[in-house]
Amino acid sequence: MVAKNPQPLKRKVLSFRETGRALRSDTIADEFRRMKAALKHVDLATPETFALIIKNSGTHSAKTDNPKAGVHQSVLRVERKYNNSFSELTPFTNAKLIPPSQIVYGPLAIIGSKSKCLVDHFLNPDENSAKVKEVFSEVFGKECLEAIEKALAEGPAPITSLALPDFPIIYVPDPINKGKDLQITPVAPAAAYSIMQRIRAKHAFGININGDKVSKGSWSWQKLSDQPQNISGKITGKRVRFHARFPGDFTRYEREVYRYSNGGAFPHLHNPVLVDRILAYVDLMRSTKKYNDKNMRDHLKSRANTLVREASDFIAAVQKDVKERGADAAELQPATVIEVLLDRQWQEDEFVAAREALNDAHFRDCIRKLGACQ
Repeated sequence: MVAKNPQPLKRKVLSFRETGRALRSDTIADEFRRMKAALKHVDLATPETFALIIKNSGTHSAKTDNPKAGVHQSVLRVERKYNNSFSELTPFTNAKLIPPSQIVYGPLAIIGSKSKCLVDHFLNPDENSAKVKEVFSEVFGKECLEAIEKALAEGPAPITSLALPDFPIIYVPDPINKGKDLQITPVAPAAAYSIMQRIRAKHAFGININGDKVSKGSWSWQKLSDQPQNISGKITGKRVRFHARFPGDFTRYEREVYRYSNGGAFPHLHNPVLVDRILAYVDLMRSTKKYNDKNMRDHLKSRANTLVREASDFIAAVQKDVKERGADAAELQPATVIEVLLDRQWQEDEFVAAREALNDAHFRDCIRKLGACQ
């Protein structure tokens, strides 16, 4: 009885790292055959699978709060050409697609040349690239090669919108439009994860690099899972959490004042009933145009003065807090009473009515008499 040839171990064949096998130009095909044989599911070696892997490959990833957020909406490809070579790509795929990803991203150590994966032979070709693509086509089929080439040319799906529940948002002052904010979603370069390992070695273990004195800092390790990281199968190793000390959390108002003191938007006057009070003033103003007596005029003036005083007091409080932070309030974009009152959530028709009423001569006259900022 003849024993069957055992299936090659995936860890020795399919890998994102060099396997240690030096290849000649006439043995590259054998390496691809070993990779194909090492696949547990041969049906994953299809043009559709390879195209999906390439489209889910990039240089950066937008970190999602929701693990169920679409993969196509979290991968970016920033092409920066250094020394006539393109940036290295990283596959951001699920665990099932790690083995076929290792076929196209596994380094091929061809004798006399720098180790490069199949994708690199497309992006940064050398004297071996034509041969590598030719033998890949022989082993996996011409359709798979064409699917990879097409997917590399098209790139990942463009990010056109970010769902607030899925993506974290950071607000920072806009350096061009003073008094406005930029909404930023953190984007992590794939290379940053390997760089983090070097930072860990430098600071956690106090390793001196180039003779520089390094502070160990405060670090802690926690193993979260034996499974590959959910960022990319190419990024291996257990996650490292490091300890850092920060000041206490800001309240919402303190965050807004801090942002404003650094050139951002003016803080928001948080009052859940203010919209109703403004709309009540709008309704009363409309009524006075139909019927007008002294009691109604006094009532209208009282409502207007109450709105003006609340907004004016809020502006003064913000300016005071800004000065206490050491910022020069005079250099910041000023806010007016009307802007503070209109800065809230409105129905479209309500906003139009409120803006018209607050810009009416009657309301502006109340602002002027109370000495507030128009």
